[in-house]
Amino acid sequence: MLDSRILHISCITACLSVFAYRVIQDIAIDVRLLASDSISDNIQSDKFCNIVVDHFHRGIFLRNETFSTDILQAKLKTIFSKMFLIQFLNEQADFLHILEEGFLTMRFVAYFGFMAVCIALIEVLVVRRMGNLVQSYRALKQLESEERKEWFNCIKEFSQEKMAVLLFCIARNQAPPINKHYIDFGEYVRDTISLRSRCTDITLFACFYCMVAIGHVATNSIFVRFMKTVPLLERNLKTRLRGESVFVVMYLTLNALVALSAILIGATIVSYAFVHSDYATIFVLESARLFIRTMYVLDRLTQCVCASRMEMIESRQNRLTDDQISTILVTGFQSGVTRKTFRNIYIYSTLFMSLILYSFFAKNGLFVNRKLLAMRFVTEVVITIDRIMNTEKIRPTELL
Repeated sequence: MLDSRILHISCITACLSVFAYRVIQDIAIDVRLLASDSISDNIQSDKFCNIVVDHFHRGIFLRNETFSTDILQAKLKTIFSKMFLIQFLNEQADFLHILEEGFLTMRFVAYFGFMAVCIALIEVLVVRRMGNLVQSYRALKQLESEERKEWFNCIKEFSQEKMAVLLFCIARNQAPPINKHYIDFGEYVRDTISLRSRCTDITLFACFYCMVAIGHVATNSIFVRFMKTVPLLERNLKTRLRGESVFVVMYLTLNALVALSAILIGATIVSYAFVHSDYATIFVLESARLFIRTMYVLDRLTQCVCASRMEMIESRQNRLTDDQISTILVTGFQSGVTRKTFRNIYIYSTLFMSLILYSFFAKNGLFVNRKLLAMRFVTEVVITIDRIMNTEKIRPTELL
C-alpha cells in the first residue's frame, strides 16, 4: 500500500512538473514586459520565435527553446496575470465543442441508435431469459435488482472514461494550427449524411466508441448474469444447462461479439493510413482489448456448460452439495491447466494494453492538449500498475 502511494505521488509530481514546463513554454509574452534589446535579440536569433498579435495577445511566443532570465521572468509575470488565468481556466473548462463536433451529427446519431438497439436486444434475448430458469420469485427480483445496478455501473464507468478521452485527449477541429498536432480526419473524408459539412477527429472517436460499447456492455451483462444465476438454479437443472435454448442463443451472441471485435481490429489497422499514428494505436489497442475480453467470456462460459463438465458433475452428483456444484460451474476454468493459462493471458494482456492506453491518454491530454483534468489518466496508470503487481487479488468472477 505504501509503495503504491509513493508511486502515485511520484507520477503525479513528475506529470505536473512536465505540464507546468510545457505551459510556461507556450506562453505568449506581452512585449511591454521586455526591454527593447531583449525583443531585438530574440527576433534576430536563430531560435524558434513566433510573434502573436491579436485582441487578447500582443507578444512573443517561444517554444522548445532554453529561456533566458528576462524571458523567464516575463513568462512568470504573465502566468500570474488576470488575463492569463481567465484564458487558462476557459481552456480547461471548454467542452461545448464535443456537442458540435461529436454528438450533433447524423453519423453519431446513427451509430448511437445502432448501439442502443443491439444492447437492448441482447438484454432481452439473452440476459433476461436466463432469469426464466430461476424458480424463486423473490430470488429472481433480487437478482434483477443487483444486475441492474451492475449494468448501470458498467455503462457509467465506460461513458465517463470515454467522455474524458473525447474532452481532454482529442485535438479540437477549430484549434489554432500552431496548437493542432494531429491530422484532421475531416480533411480527407466528406460526411454526406452529417448535419455539418464534414466529420472531425472527435466524431470519429465517438462513433468508434459506440461500436466498442456494444461488446463491452454486452459481455459484462452476460457474464455477470450467468455468474449470479447459476447458484440460484434447481439442483437437477444445473446438469442440464447445455440443453437450454437460452445458452444456445448466448453462445451465438458471444460469437457475434467476437466477430465484431475482430472486424474492428482489421479496420483500425487500416486506419494507420488515414489518421495520426497515436490515434490509430489507440484504436488498435481498444479493439484488441475488446477482442480478448469477448474471447475470454466466450471460452469461460462455454467451458462452464460443456458436455464433459456436465458428465463430471453427474458422475459425482451424490458426493457434491448444491454449493459445490455451483462453484464448479462458476469457476470451471480452474479444472485444467489450459484454462488457467488462458485466464492469465487474458488478465496480463488486458492490463498491459490498458496501461499503454492510459499512458497515451495522459500524454495527449496533459502534454499535447494542455488539459489539467487529464491527470485522472495518470491515476489510472498507477492503479493499473498496482493491479499488474497484484493479479492474485483479481477474483475469478471479476471481469476486467
